[in-house]
Amino acid sequence: MKVRGLIKDLISKLEADAQSEATQKSYCDEHMKTQVTARDDAKLSLEDFTSKIKGAESKLAELQSDIAALSKAIAENVKALNEATVLRTDESAANTKTVTEAGAGKEAVESAITVLTEFYGESLLQKRSEPYVPYVAKDANREGKTIGDLAPEVFDSEYHGSDQQSKGIIGILQVIQSDFERTETTVTEQEQEAQAEFEEFETDIKADSAAKQADIELKEGQITDLEEDLVGFKDSKNDAETSLELAEEELEKLTKMCVEGEETYAERIAKREEEIEALKQAMEILDNWQN
Repeated sequence: MKVRGLIKDLISKLEADAQSEATQKSYCDEHMKTQVTARDDAKLSLEDFTSKIKGAESKLAELQSDIAALSKAIAENVKALNEATVLRTDESAANTKTVTEAGAGKEAVESAITVLTEFYGESLLQKRSEPYVPYVAKDANREGKTIGDLAPEVFDSEYHGSDQQSKGIIGILQVIQSDFERTETTVTEQEQEAQAEFEEFETDIKADSAAKQADIELKEGQITDLEEDLVGFKDSKNDAETSLELAEEELEKLTKMCVEGEETYAERIAKREEEIEALKQAMEILDNWQN
């Protein structure tokens, strides 16, 4: 009876071990699957955030390079405008001086013509549009002198000077006056054209600088957003690294407990079933022997 009880106890223990091992196998399968999924997900997440970090850093470097180029272009615009302003100021001053001097010269010549006109008489004035041609009387000799010129001087009326001399002097003064007027008009027009060109250049270069500054501000906003994204990407990457490390540690434990060993689960089950069958056969032999 003791042998039969012992055999029954052994059979019960082996069956309990089998049940326990089946429960452990179910536990191992379930947790191994969970940790493998966690590991793979962590790897994918780590790769994803690593890629996002590289992309954000590359874009950040590109934006910073663009801003540097735009800032340099704006500085060049400022320099060009300053240089153009200095040149325009100097040119305007020179033109103003020329116009002022031409105006003063014209006034002086006009005053001289007025004096000479009063002295010689209005009838001797040449028209401005006519080029200066020295007057030569029809009956003049080779030297341009007439009989009247060679006759003794007789002062029987108020003296107004030589007709020929008056026409020559006044003609020259009229040419000079015309030159002053032409200079005044030409330089005034040149000044207006130069000022208009400068103002157009100034408007264009300021508009260009304003557009570049707006682009800089836009890119600076993008940099701010990218820097915030980078902080989040790096935090998520750290979380993924931690999750991967934990999953791999858990898998290592489960592998030691559930996979590694001298026998596989199937071998242990088969061996245990053989032992249980052998014990049952022993019980049957004992039962038959006692009968």
